[in-house]
Amino acid sequence: GFTQRKHAHRIIEDLRKLSEIRWGGDVPEGWRDVFGHLATAAVARYHKTPGTLLDEVRRYTADFLDDPDLEEHNSTSIKLLESGKGYAYSIASMRKLLKVTVHESARLFALSTDTEKEARRARAERARREAKGAVTRDRWLAENNASATQPWLAEGVSRRTWYRRQASHEPARKRA
Repeated sequence: GFTQRKHAHRIIEDLRKLSEIRWGGDVPEGWRDVFGHLATAAVARYHKTPGTLLDEVRRYTADFLDDPDLEEHNSTSIKLLESGKGYAYSIASMRKLLKVTVHESARLFALSTDTEKEARRARAERARREAKGAVTRDRWLAENNASATQPWLAEGVSRRTWYRRQASHEPARKRA
């Protein structure tokens, strides 16, 4: 199920992926404050100890974000956490701050668009159903599409009669 911790770490994974796509895995100066701030805001949603917040952020972002000014850039986040509050960015706001492109978005998870998330869910559902032995719609239509093959013409009966016989398993009779 959904937890703030899982969501925060999915956001951090997307920040990591974005840094790999754009810069080979190392966030350059000029972007560090945005990446650091969004990572801090995400972690602050579940980590409620202001004194160790930035240590927690560094622990999960050290491989792609080296921001010597992390304390300075996130002093407001710490003050908010001390008062029991915090930043709560929407996915759309984070995408805008990060200037995520269409090409990048397709490779992200939490920071992808709702349309991309729905398409991912649909693909996963299709894969799950196929693994259980369900037939894809295209395959079923290819094998069972009577409208395309019109077997009633070969039997010399009307379409309605042909379907009625199929339903009752009546043997086919040719019209004279």
